[in-house]
Amino acid sequence: MKYTVVFFITVIAIIILAIVFERPLQTILANNHLLPEPETFTELYFENHQNLPSQVEAGEKYTFAFSVHSVEKETMTYPYNIYIQANNKKIPVKKGSFSLNPDQKKTFHEEFIASSYTTPAEVVVNLVNKNQNIDFWIHE
Repeated sequence: MKYTVVFFITVIAIIILAIVFERPLQTILANNHLLPEPETFTELYFENHQNLPSQVEAGEKYTFAFSVHSVEKETMTYPYNIYIQANNKKIPVKKGSFSLNPDQKKTFHEEFIASSYTTPAEVVVNLVNKNQNIDFWIHE
């Protein structure tokens, strides 16, 4: 019985100390990078990916949409390039830059005019500073 009382008093003391020192302890652990931090990343994907153009004719205009979702801790600026890769040659379509706040998403509606490049060719969206690409193939 004596040990049971000591055990319960010890458990209660530990609980009280944990409550009192919870914030300072969390601060110390966080400052020393001893707590797990949330993962940060950027999502880059095509909207309506099943309807991306695949069969193209030279001189015709085609459209597609892509989205970027920031799961970063801070506001990020994203420079991007859109190009068509054909026979080891990059044909520029568009360049730009935009910023996103944490947990913000932006969708871009883009277009290109198919030219008489040799197909198959690859339409590429590149987030330059994240070294992240998405692409789809086109054929004449």
